[in-house]
Amino acid sequence: RRPPRSTPLYSSAASDVYKRQLPVFVDFLTTSKDAFAAALVVEILTMCATTHGFRVRHYVTHNAVLQTLLPLFSSPSKALRLAMIKLFRTFISLNDENLNKYVVRHDLLRPVFKCLESNKRDNMILSACLDLLDQIVSKDMTNLLIYTMSKYRPLIAEGPFASNSTMERLKLKYELAVPIDRLARRENLLARRGKEMGQKKATSEEGVEKRRKSD
Repeated sequence: RRPPRSTPLYSSAASDVYKRQLPVFVDFLTTSKDAFAAALVVEILTMCATTHGFRVRHYVTHNAVLQTLLPLFSSPSKALRLAMIKLFRTFISLNDENLNKYVVRHDLLRPVFKCLESNKRDNMILSACLDLLDQIVSKDMTNLLIYTMSKYRPLIAEGPFASNSTMERLKLKYELAVPIDRLARRENLLARRGKEMGQKKATSEEGVEKRRKSD
């Protein structure tokens, strides 16, 4: 009979398992050429994240696991790409503030949006990606909303899936989360900085031209 998860025995045993097994899984995923076996290992990691959220989140954020696994999104194996999207969706669905900050800091949703762009005819990949984004919308993850819209606005607002219900809800939630006047101030600031940089470049080019003429 398995002891309750709250007991010291269970906590100690689980901690020992993570310390020993998770590094083995990650090493296997970074070196294996067997895409099918790699997909199965990713499924195990997904199950671990679902069953033992805190311990897995702690290990992942302190050992750069997700960054290490990003190349798997480029695998020719569809099963492995789907398993990776599912893994990321599971971590996002935990709605952990520290984990969300970790995702934003390292731009970990970049391969998901890349999958959206490069798999326009693959319904399974598209559905998995949109399901991940739907987690951000349905759970009101403000920091991830701001991150996705700030980083990938062209694809969300003007891409081939701009009319998708998930994208529409993402845009609406973002507008509700970030006041319009704040958006306007940010856009004005960016425009002003762009203008200043353009003026500096023009002044520099004029100086170079004058030196050429004087020589």
